[in-house]
Formats: sequence, structure tokens, C-alpha cells
Amino acid sequence: MPQGVFLTFPKIVVWTGMCCLLFVLQIFMGTNIIQSILTLIIFFIFPFVIQSYVKINSVGAYVVGATFIKLFIVSQWLKVAFLQAADTNLEEPFLTVVFLLQGLVGLWVAVFPLWVLTGRRGGVFKPSQNPTFLFQLALFSIALCLFSIVARSYLNIDRYGDAESLDGRGFVLFSFLGQMGALAVAAFSVRVHILSGGRRFVDRYVVAMLIFGFFHGIWENQRTLMLAGFVALAATYLSYGGRVKKGHVALVLLAAAFMQVIVFPVIDIQRSFLKSRSPTALQTLESTADVASNMLNSSEREEYDDSLDRLYRSWYTRLYYGEPRGFLDRFAPNPFGEAIEHYKNLAPVGVSHFVGQMSYGVPNLILKPLGIERPIRSTTMMEADIFQSATNMNYGVFADLYASLGGDYFFLGCIIVSVLYFASLHLIYGGFRNNYFAAFGFSTSYFVFADSDFAEIVFRITIQGVMYLILLMVFTFLVGRDGLSARGVTRA
Repeated sequence: MPQGVFLTFPKIVVWTGMCCLLFVLQIFMGTNIIQSILTLIIFFIFPFVIQSYVKINSVGAYVVGATFIKLFIVSQWLKVAFLQAADTNLEEPFLTVVFLLQGLVGLWVAVFPLWVLTGRRGGVFKPSQNPTFLFQLALFSIALCLFSIVARSYLNIDRYGDAESLDGRGFVLFSFLGQMGALAVAAFSVRVHILSGGRRFVDRYVVAMLIFGFFHGIWENQRTLMLAGFVALAATYLSYGGRVKKGHVALVLLAAAFMQVIVFPVIDIQRSFLKSRSPTALQTLESTADVASNMLNSSEREEYDDSLDRLYRSWYTRLYYGEPRGFLDRFAPNPFGEAIEHYKNLAPVGVSHFVGQMSYGVPNLILKPLGIERPIRSTTMMEADIFQSATNMNYGVFADLYASLGGDYFFLGCIIVSVLYFASLHLIYGGFRNNYFAAFGFSTSYFVFADSDFAEIVFRITIQGVMYLILLMVFTFLVGRDGLSARGVTRA
């Protein structure tokens, strides 16, 4: 049992003190008293919700943590840091917090039916913990990841868009294979953990894969892919009993600052030349290197400031902090507020349309020959109503639920969707405890619940997740649970 993630009395005292401090600071900044009280309740119960998922051995613990950190937890402290009231720059500030609280409680209530469904059972397949197997599984994952990169380049699949998932040719599978570098990180990490007697989680292989994954994310122009290896390592560390230390927190904060100031702006600038022309691999690497070099030089950086400012201001309803703050604007509850405002002033998407999102669990490779068209995604319809555009505005499952069901059925919808989602994750990946495969599964979709929609979590389970499970089972069948040979892989 990973004791580092369980609440103890000292941790509860510290967390309660932080919650009370935030409450006082929000009042001092001029935040509405009721809004601050609701925020205090969310902050206080947040770790207890996560612990309840830990107790039932559900990867939902990670998903709940990532979702509320992205939608709410970080943003409240940032508003204080920017000396702003928390209820400013939101379409529906009070209702946003009310329904976020309902969503968190709904996730908490979902724990009981999840415990009934999963109990002490694992997933459909238990991955081997043999160091030889882990080493060879990592090599297998690397090979598939490299194959994906070459295949996507050869087929000229757009690295920025997602047309390959819509045309019914099955090319989206190459994108899923491209995420398997994170499985190599998790497998290498567990291997060194076992061989070192639990003393270490990182060795030269893990570091090499983290670096590879970072540059792979830059090449594919995907921030989530860039960070997937680090997420897999962190989840693996916690799953195998690692404790969160002060040094870890400091390292995360330093890394976040570096990403916000340098790396994420480079990604945003890179997208402009990826969309405006079709550069070769060498041209892409050269352009990215030039941009990164200029971003480190204060005088050279000025040439990008205007374009970045225009880009960030284009998300004009997302400026939760009053002015463009780069990627920090993604850590805000604005999308949910937009959904509530949309439901009040325009029209709900409708329950029947929401049910139709289940069709995204069937590949277009099957639907197209049958002449079956999927319904438009709920969040695409909502964005078209609000912005007259379709650019995947990162609404999240909560926003999708509210836009489809409204406030009356939102709480019940949260419970049902949470049970279905987390039970499916448990079936495919197993429990999070001592399970590198579940850590990898989380790393492939860690912000999906927070910034996508119901349709995406459906295909992440039924197409992507099942594909990963089949690959693991086939590999285990071919090499055996002990691997093909112990030669050269038994030393940490």
C-alpha cells in the first residue's frame, strides 16, 4: 500500500491551515464571501475524495487529482498571487463554483458503486513484474513508438490536426502507438525499483526515455505527449509506494516555471509555422531550435511577444487572470463557466445527443462502410454557438455534462459517468497499486476528463485502451511472463 498518498493527522492539519489561509486571502482580495466559503469546502474535501479512490485501488485517484488541479486548485492560488478576487473574469462565477462542488461530491459518491463493481478484483490481465520482462516490454514499446513516428511521417499524417481519426482509414491507431514511449518509462522505472530493492526509481534508461519523450512531444507539437513520460514516472512512483517530498514539490514548481516561460511559448510559436507550411523534419528541428534559442535571449524574444500576445488574447473569454498569462490560462474554471452561460442564454445540447456520443466508442473504420455517421460532439456544438468556430476549446467532461443535461441532472450525471469511466479504466488497466500499466494508461489521458468531453473518454477506453491491453497480452504470450532471457538485464 503506497503510504505516501494516505492522509495522516499532520497532513490534515497542514492542508486545513492552507485552506483557511486561502479563504482569508480571498476575502482580503474582495472575493464574495459565499464564493470563498464554497471554495473552502472544495479545497477541504478534495484530498478526502482522492483518498477514497486510493482505498478502493482505483486509478480514479489520479484522474480526480489532475481534473481539479487543472480546473480549480491551481487557479485559486494564482488569483491570490495576481492580487485578484477569485470571482472576477468568469461568466457565471457563483454557479461555476456551485457546480464544481457538486461535481466533486458526485465523484465522491461514485466511490461506493465503484467499490461494489471492482471490489478487490484487478483488471482483466495482470502484467508481469519480472525485471527481464519489464526490460523487453520497454524495448517493445520503444519500437512501436518509433514505428509510429516513421509511419505517420511516411503517410504524411498531419501532426497538428486530427483528421486521421475521422476519415475511417484507421490511421488514428498510429497516434495511439506514438504514446507508448510512456510505457517504456514506467517499465524501466519499475525494473530499477525492483532490482535496487526499492531504493530507486530512475536509472539511465528512464532518463533517456524522458528526454526522448520530451523531444517527441516537441516534434509532434503536443504538450500532453511531451509530459506523458514524466506523468508516467510520477504515477509509477506513487503506485509503488513512493512518498511526495519537499524536494519533489520544489522540482515541479521550478519545472512548471520553465515550461511556462520557455517551452510552452516555443510550442505555440512552432504551431504557426507548422500550420502555415509543411516543413521537412530537418526544417522543423532547425526552426524549433532557433525559436528556443531566441526565447532565451531577452532582446531576441521581443519579436515573438506581439504574436504570442495576440494568440493568448484570442482566447478572450479564457483570460481568467485579467490579461494573457500564457499556458496558465489553461488552469482556470472558465470553460465550465462558458457551458453554464451557454445553457442559460442559448439552449441545452440535449440528453439524446449526449447519449449519441457513445458511438465514438466504435472506430470510423467500421462505421464508414456501414454508412453510419456519428453525431457532432457536444462540445463542438457548444463552441459553434458561442464562438462560431470549431477549434477544440478544451471544455471538459463537467462542461459537457452541464451543456447536455443542465443543472437539474448534473449531479446524477457526474455519478453515472464517473462510475462508467473509472470502472472501465479498472477493467482495462487494473488498479493503480503496484501497477505500471495503470500508470501508463493514466499518462496517455491525464487531462482528458478536465479538458475534453464524454465522446473522447469513450474512445480512449474502447479503442485506445483496448488496443494497449491487446498489445500487452500479445507481447506476454510471445515472450512469457519471465521474458525471453535474463542475460544483460538483471542489474540495476
